Amino acid sequence: MSRNTLLLWVAILMFAAGVTSAGTGILMEAVDEGDGDDLGEVHSAAGFALAGLAIIHFALNWRWMVGMLRRGSRKETAPR
Repeated sequence: MSRNTLLLWVAILMFAAGVTSAGTGILMEAVDEGDGDDLGEVHSAAGFALAGLAIIHFALNWRWMVGMLRRGSRKETAPR
């Protein structure tokens, strides 16, 4: 699997985990205390998955981020 394909799948899974976490969070607010236990487990699992995927996403983009920071710090302004 190429790096770009892996980045695409990580981004798709991050989106799915974020939507799941947000959706279950909203539903837990709308449901009575005792009825939202299963939603709480799904919400927590999606949140942990999102955090783990964010770390993987960060690691896969590390070289790009360092390159952008280095290029930004060396950028000279043109005289006006």
